[in-house]
Amino acid sequence: MTTGFWLTNQTPNTVLSALNRNYHPACFRCTGCGICLDGVPFALDKESQVYCMPDYHDRFAPRCYRCQKPILPDENTGETVRIVALDNNYHIECYSCEGCGLKLTDEGDACCYPLGKHLLCERCHIHWRRSGAEAPISDL
Repeated sequence: MTTGFWLTNQTPNTVLSALNRNYHPACFRCTGCGICLDGVPFALDKESQVYCMPDYHDRFAPRCYRCQKPILPDENTGETVRIVALDNNYHIECYSCEGCGLKLTDEGDACCYPLGKHLLCERCHIHWRRSGAEAPISDL
């Protein structure tokens, strides 16, 4: 995976050189949506197919298990921050108790207490286990 490329705007009679090939500036296009990539940041997949950054992230970024949206790099740092729990990826803001909605952390009363494949806070975990419920209970 290679990311972070962009090309400068070219004059009409120039040839654009990218990835060891020459293109008319208007012919260098995103594999996904087809937009012209002249002057636009782009990325490559494993097969060296070229994508605009929105299409690249939509196709290849890890998806949040809770909201199913791609987990994107931070605009300022370029780092992708995610939480992995029960072999699933989560946005930080989506990592919450399925019973009461409490935002889960790795410390204190907001620690995650999984039960089966469900993310629960300690209170919901205890209540759910005692009740023998099949799904998180939200009316505590």
